[in-house]
Amino acid sequence: MLFSDPKARSQALAEYSNVSEATIQRALGWAILFGVMLLDTGLVDNPKHAIMGERTLHRVSQDR
Repeated sequence: MLFSDPKARSQALAEYSNVSEATIQRALGWAILFGVMLLDTGLVDNPKHAIMGERTLHRVSQDR
């Protein structure tokens, strides 16, 4: 969610050498949840949230 560069996201995960697939899936779920919430609130009255939500969901889709 925070790193715009796909390589940076991969490197961050690699630093946690023994991350289970379940943990990765939970993190993905949290990123999707926050992306959707930010996009939803942003479309109502906070354009900055909409941008952050859109970027978060785009990054999630890049990694899968």
